[in-house]
Amino acid sequence: GIEEKSRDMGASWMEAAIVVYLACFYQRMNSKMMSMRREDVDDRTTDSLLGKVRFLLNNLPPWMQGGWAEFGQHDNKMLMSFPETGASIEGLLSQGTAGRSGRGTVGFFDEFAFVEESHLVMDATSEIANSKIYVSTVNGMGNAFADMAHEEGVRKKSLHWRDSPHPLKNPEWYRWRAGEPDMNDERMAQEHDIIYETSTSGRVFPQFISVRPEGAPWGHVQDGELVQYDPAYDVCTATDLGVSDPCSTLLVQVKPAPPEISMFSKECLVFFAEHEARGMTAFDLRYLLNERPYHYRRHICDWRSGKQTDSSGSTWVKNFADPDAKPKYSTFYKTIIIPGPPVVMHGRRSGENKTLEQFRVLLNTPGAVVVSRHGCPHFIKAMQNWSFPMDRETKEPRTDSGPDHSPWSHACKAALYLVDDLYGTSGEAPSDDQDWDYPAYRLAIR
Repeated sequence: GIEEKSRDMGASWMEAAIVVYLACFYQRMNSKMMSMRREDVDDRTTDSLLGKVRFLLNNLPPWMQGGWAEFGQHDNKMLMSFPETGASIEGLLSQGTAGRSGRGTVGFFDEFAFVEESHLVMDATSEIANSKIYVSTVNGMGNAFADMAHEEGVRKKSLHWRDSPHPLKNPEWYRWRAGEPDMNDERMAQEHDIIYETSTSGRVFPQFISVRPEGAPWGHVQDGELVQYDPAYDVCTATDLGVSDPCSTLLVQVKPAPPEISMFSKECLVFFAEHEARGMTAFDLRYLLNERPYHYRRHICDWRSGKQTDSSGSTWVKNFADPDAKPKYSTFYKTIIIPGPPVVMHGRRSGENKTLEQFRVLLNTPGAVVVSRHGCPHFIKAMQNWSFPMDRETKEPRTDSGPDHSPWSHACKAALYLVDDLYGTSGEAPSDDQDWDYPAYRLAIR
């Protein structure tokens, strides 16, 4: 199961108390305690997991310590053993190969939402223990901890400071902490509020509202008639092209804004469907678009990648529009496909910063952008999790270096190409420091 928590709720101390109890009073109990850094697992201070274990053991009488003694032969770095019970407590690092060997009785995974390779670690530790407990503050939606938290049937306990009596935390403390200079909305969501959707540090689009707050005029993620495909309106497509990277396509309609919100915006960009997959060619995507029962207004793509020439002498844009395209075998669909009528792609080459600001203005305008909760689940996660790289020393986002190239960037870039094409004012190519499309060497034969 999992335990989601606010900061400083004593969860790590509870982990330590459980493994001490098992080691001292049960035979052959092998406990695993895992965290990201070696010093977090065992630096012999109470800041580390095994340091907490030693503190608890040292406050027990010797006859209750199971034959363990600090600095003795049974007290080693990252491993403690108990000769009287045959038990052990082992510290491990949360890495992709963690737990491939050895099996325990119980495993605790500390701050699991922050593990960089969380899905790989889950695979590696699937057989590490009979009982596995994942404990963490939250860190956005793009990790294995968040997946488990939102999976039906997973056992989950929540340690929220408002619901669990805490002698030092109350509404007055919360208001004071939220106003501290080192705190912002993302950190409060991460450290104290247990809000997955807004807890990614350094988000590119903090303006994106996943859950509409009480009293707010608009929320970007919605259900209902507005976000459903309406044959009365044409469809625009926006695609971030890729071969080694995913090819990410968003399907959008421009509709009148709802009457109750028309004072802010006259029209609304409605993202109602999506498709993202690796290994697609221009002919695969052309086939996909032509198979959909839509009347298209405009197809928009990553113009720089779309115009790059590959080793065959052709480009994405040419292959999309080739009037003589013949039926061909598709390795993506694993069958013969008929590409269908030509697809004419459009696009601009405006700079990244300018287009980011254009999209942020739209997101800040009630009624200007809405996303279907059920039609675009990946795009929603991408908007929640696309972020700037973090400075290792200051722990602050490096907004001067451009957003991360990550699993979340492709859908977000597709949306930016759409915004640039529909609302951009310049078609000039960006200078080198503004170049935000992937380099040509990433492109493969299409």
